[in-house]
Amino acid sequence: MEAMEFEIDTFGEFEGTYETEGNADGTLFVVVENLDGPPLEHVEVVTLVPGEGGGVRADGDGFAVASEPEPDESLVSAVELNGEMRGAIQAFAGDLSAQATHIQLRIHGTENRRVRVFVGWVKGFWPNTPCEKCKAIVKAVIRVMRAAGGDVGIDDLAGSILRFLTETLGERAIGILRDILAFPGAIGRAVDWIATKVCQRLGYCP
Repeated sequence: MEAMEFEIDTFGEFEGTYETEGNADGTLFVVVENLDGPPLEHVEVVTLVPGEGGGVRADGDGFAVASEPEPDESLVSAVELNGEMRGAIQAFAGDLSAQATHIQLRIHGTENRRVRVFVGWVKGFWPNTPCEKCKAIVKAVIRVMRAAGGDVGIDDLAGSILRFLTETLGERAIGILRDILAFPGAIGRAVDWIATKVCQRLGYCP
């Protein structure tokens, strides 16, 4: 299991590849949030599975040598968000097959922008999540909820996101997040405050 949050300058195009480990089926969740610069244009997330076969190429001396097969790509579905928010945030969630070896994030564009990226995945259930990873997961979920607009609650999120939440933080995560968001004024509080409260209740943070 992995959950990471970081900020980068894309300088136009950006491509990041993240190696996954484990031999069980799982799930993944990726969120890209625009912090500064032009709106997000086209973002893709794919999973990579080793290809079969392979071709033949000539080496420097003209001898034929076998080349590695190209990996097979599977496009990860985008999460439905408020249309007006697509330039500010895009999210992707879905299944991660046991055979997948990498997740690849592609941010297309011609201008520089600063973005915050969350990339998380799990293969099988992982019950021991460190505090900072727990908070990164919850913060990504909250940001997607807010981008969905209206009165969207935790139970209105895509099933693939809820599955990721329970497989990384346990079955209690959805109920505890729902309880925290029900506190008076909680929905307007800072994302970090909500994430800290949730992860404390789950026992991942002191």
